[in-house]
Amino acid sequence: MTADATDSSELAQNSATLPSQVPTIPIQRDANLRYVAASFDNVVQLLGGVFLIKSLPPSWAVLQVPLIPIIYFGYFLLFEGLWATSPGKLLTGLVVVQYYGRKCTWRQAWQRTLLRLVEVNPLFLGALPAALMIIRTRYHQRLGDKWARTHGQRA
Repeated sequence: MTADATDSSELAQNSATLPSQVPTIPIQRDANLRYVAASFDNVVQLLGGVFLIKSLPPSWAVLQVPLIPIIYFGYFLLFEGLWATSPGKLLTGLVVVQYYGRKCTWRQAWQRTLLRLVEVNPLFLGALPAALMIIRTRYHQRLGDKWARTHGQRA
């Protein structure tokens, strides 16, 4: 039996005994840690993005504007897909996990990242939609967390 099959059967057993939407592990509700992590990630992205864009040859100037969202969204996708955390989350001791405690998958990282287009978008009120979701939802999740069935917690 493959590891994926084992994980699927184990998850099916857990799903049969637990309500489908209720996390089985305690959820970290400290909004300050999330704020610090997000702020750190934004600074890292900004500095890294500026460095990368400025290092392009002048003949590639047409790529500068499209690279900005690619760097922003790619940052979270890459770090959360590979390690279920970002540098900011790592700094604050947070990790992104599934409801049953396993680290988030690449698919869940994609889902979380795609919803950032709506939740954390300067054209759509900045981070206000994400902040409202975190404040208003029972388990303090962004919309991307709810769709991906993940949440942030202490590592």
